[in-house]
Amino acid sequence: GKTLAFYTLHQYVEVYIEDELIYSATKSDENQMSTTYGGDWILIPLTINDTNKRVSIIITPVYDFIIGERIEIYVGSPVYILEKEFRAEMMPMILGIIALFMGLLFVLVAFYNWAKKERGGYIMALGIFSMLLGLWKLAGLRFMPFLDLNKPTFFLYLEYGSLAMVLPPLIWSIRVKYKSLTKRHLDRMSMIISLFVIVEVILQLLGVIDFRQLLLVNNGLMIAVGVIIIALSIYD
Repeated sequence: GKTLAFYTLHQYVEVYIEDELIYSATKSDENQMSTTYGGDWILIPLTINDTNKRVSIIITPVYDFIIGERIEIYVGSPVYILEKEFRAEMMPMILGIIALFMGLLFVLVAFYNWAKKERGGYIMALGIFSMLLGLWKLAGLRFMPFLDLNKPTFFLYLEYGSLAMVLPPLIWSIRVKYKSLTKRHLDRMSMIISLFVIVEVILQLLGVIDFRQLLLVNNGLMIAVGVIIIALSIYD
């Protein structure tokens, strides 16, 4: 049989065949931790009994920046959609996998150095940083919800959570290059950022605020950290 399929991003969805509600994705008692499901593929199986029936799709944007987003609706084989998305995102997927495996390699090298009683902390931090970048890249792909259509919020948390946590390991990986005073400044900055991430996670778990709503704050924090590191490098 054929499938009605479309991709949504931070949107509530209701699908009707004639006047019968056959699919609903809104904030409910079962989804208290997050305002939205993030990015998700909606797949509605169609049967011969649905021929010539009216299909209505109601899409409600959760955030203002989503208003006006174009949605492509497919009717056909879900395998075709899967292959189409896989081909379209093959390059960013490869980059994400490379970052992930490079990070794993750095982590293994760090353990090897520690086994030889040599320094490996900064290599471990660099590996964690690389793996987080890889996870962030992979989790944000439209293809990923196909891996588990029942838990789309998993990839939402993985994408924004990975991005929020990249700064502490990045700072730790470069601190070895600086003098003691600058190292202390970097350590304090890393601790402050780590506490901020912990607060973000707690607020998300309590359903107070979404990672997505703090994205601009996180991006601003990254820019500020970059400026501070440059200033500390000049000072050092």
